[in-house]
Amino acid sequence: MPPTSMTLPFLFYLGAFFPGFIFVSGKPWTIEEKIISGIFISLVLIFSFSFILYLFGLPSFFHWVYSFACLLLIISKRKLFKAFLNGKLLHLFIFYGLFVVLTFSLTGLVRNISGAGWAGDWLSSYQRAFFYLERQPLQTGFIDGLPLFFRPPIFFVVCSHFMAQAGSSFPVFQLTSLFINTLVFFPVFFLAAKLGFPRKILPWSLFALFIFNPMVIQNATYPWARSLASFFALTGVYLYHSGFRKKDLSQMGLGLWAGAAGFLTHYSMAPLFLFLCLHFFISEFWHRKGAIGPAWGSITAALLLMSLWFGWMMTNFDREQIAGRFLRPFSPLNPLIPMIQNFVNSINLPHFLDKPPYLFEFGKLVGIRDFAFVLYQTNLLFLFGSVGWILVLWQTASSLRKPSDRAAVLFWTGLVAVGSVGALFLIPHPEEFGTAHLVFQPLVLLGLAFAASGFREYPKFLKSIFMGGILIDAGLGIWLHFKVQSLNFLNKEIFSAYQIPALPPPLKENLSQKTNFDLPFLGDLVEGFSVFFWIIALTIMAFCFYKLAKELLEDQDILRP
Repeated sequence: MPPTSMTLPFLFYLGAFFPGFIFVSGKPWTIEEKIISGIFISLVLIFSFSFILYLFGLPSFFHWVYSFACLLLIISKRKLFKAFLNGKLLHLFIFYGLFVVLTFSLTGLVRNISGAGWAGDWLSSYQRAFFYLERQPLQTGFIDGLPLFFRPPIFFVVCSHFMAQAGSSFPVFQLTSLFINTLVFFPVFFLAAKLGFPRKILPWSLFALFIFNPMVIQNATYPWARSLASFFALTGVYLYHSGFRKKDLSQMGLGLWAGAAGFLTHYSMAPLFLFLCLHFFISEFWHRKGAIGPAWGSITAALLLMSLWFGWMMTNFDREQIAGRFLRPFSPLNPLIPMIQNFVNSINLPHFLDKPPYLFEFGKLVGIRDFAFVLYQTNLLFLFGSVGWILVLWQTASSLRKPSDRAAVLFWTGLVAVGSVGALFLIPHPEEFGTAHLVFQPLVLLGLAFAASGFREYPKFLKSIFMGGILIDAGLGIWLHFKVQSLNFLNKEIFSAYQIPALPPPLKENLSQKTNFDLPFLGDLVEGFSVFFWIIALTIMAFCFYKLAKELLEDQDILRP
């Protein structure tokens, strides 16, 4: 990697955290609302600036100009910077730091990006970021064979901004993606507080639900757009609901803006964005008869953001092809049965067990990893973890027995209903293992926040089940996954050492792509530190488990007569 890659953490946190904070620092909001607003606005500013550079063919030097301007802002607004690092949230930034270090350590182990039937997505994402970085021709082909506009731009353009400064190699792209993907941490934690988590205690239970969840860790370390899309979608939900409860129209409008950014990061965020728009229209525009002046600024910004992409797309690509991409899910010719079957396949565990992918066919290590990978990535229940879905059901049942705010119940119920039903229409063709991994990630993260919000009230047996479950998840979904990904399968001695008769076709395809395009991974460059990375990752997870057990025991002492 080039020496400039060492500046990446500084450049990222310089540009992705503070600039947007200035826009909301004067608002009468909580520090949590200001922080999450500042992050999302900062990312949108980076995207808008970088995309305009791309459109007008301006030199990459301007990316450095932008970062230098951010530095001058921090220097000139030192008091605001101190407010950003409010002492009340010190524990939050400690948790976030641990999450970043954990994902960095695990990414440093990866020498083959693999998992069941997945192949080429990592390379396609890199190629698209490189497309914006190098201003390649519109006819440029990608490994997935899809036109440029089939994947919305925010993730790739934001990555290109930092790659223009830190380097364009694949390891730099991996690290840039990692830093971006870890931001999903913030809305999940803030939503847990909103849903009832005591704010004066360190929520080790939520942190454990988060870092021991294979879906969370695998998506954070995989270089693609889904975690960033979930960040924007959940940020939109958080800000919109906060504004709705306080009747703060400007904050509700900001939530709509974040929802639009989520849609322009991954099209699967469309149902959640649509729900926020419908709720805003019904609850505010309709009932207030158009009295939504304070929200117009954010709504205009959201419309400009959407028009920037769609206007450019309509100008440069075939409109019939564009219409087919966005209108196909709503075609009356689409049979409803395949879409319902996709949902059934997403939750039908017996169906999954009837079709175990590669189990033992390619050796125990790879076969069991692939089986666990598909289970944790595609089964809707196991997206929550092996027992996380039990906590969600328990917390739901507990909430139904308590008096609740009718408006809040309608909001959250509507969000989940529209998000789930809308997801059915996004993938109109049959998928053997369902579509949970394609469209349900933000709802699952919301469910994890919801489950953690009631942890202190769970009975002891349920907490014990939870602790046992996360150990299973850590072993099958995290340790085993990264153990396989840390192996250099280009070395034939690995096959005999681990009794692997042959590699699954998708894993071979990923290795072939890595070799053909001459793309060393971060794990290849830091191979000598692999033991060190294992120690860091396992230490963080062991410490978290210890703190979780201690929290459980302290709770029992408090509850004992």
